[in-house]
Amino acid sequence: MIKNKTSIVLVFTVLLFLICLLPINIKADDVIGTVTDSDTGVPLPNVVVKILETGDSTKTDNNGNYFIPNVVNGSYTLLVGALNYTPLVFTRTIGSCCVGIRGNVNGDPADQIDISDLVFLVGFMFQSGVIPPCMEEADINGSGGVAPIDISDLVTLVAYMFQGGTDPSPCF
Repeated sequence: MIKNKTSIVLVFTVLLFLICLLPINIKADDVIGTVTDSDTGVPLPNVVVKILETGDSTKTDNNGNYFIPNVVNGSYTLLVGALNYTPLVFTRTIGSCCVGIRGNVNGDPADQIDISDLVFLVGFMFQSGVIPPCMEEADINGSGGVAPIDISDLVTLVAYMFQGGTDPSPCF
């Protein structure tokens, strides 16, 4: 009887060891962005950018760019702070939050692209408005990069909504 228990424990231990060798597929992405003065648009160096849930933080470079590598996909609260500036706290989704085609800029749960998305995008781009809940959705033409949202995204959205233009880029 003891021999059978030893065999079972040995088999269990070997199986547990083999399971531990299997790769764990945890998706992670880099958090990147640029911090600028909301009045002048000038990039701000040495600004602290911190993910409150993980404690990961960095400072912006001379061009206002920040980079926090390998953040597990999910929704996080970022704190941005610098001397002589009011701290900014906002939510950022890391990983793909984009569904179907891009354009749901305001994060409508029904994933509809409508005039409110256009208003949201204009407010964000030209009036220091609220940051889109999913930056990937706001990158209408899928250009990517450090500063992926630009005037071409606005033109693409207007053409799609009012002029029978091509569909926004698909989400990946």
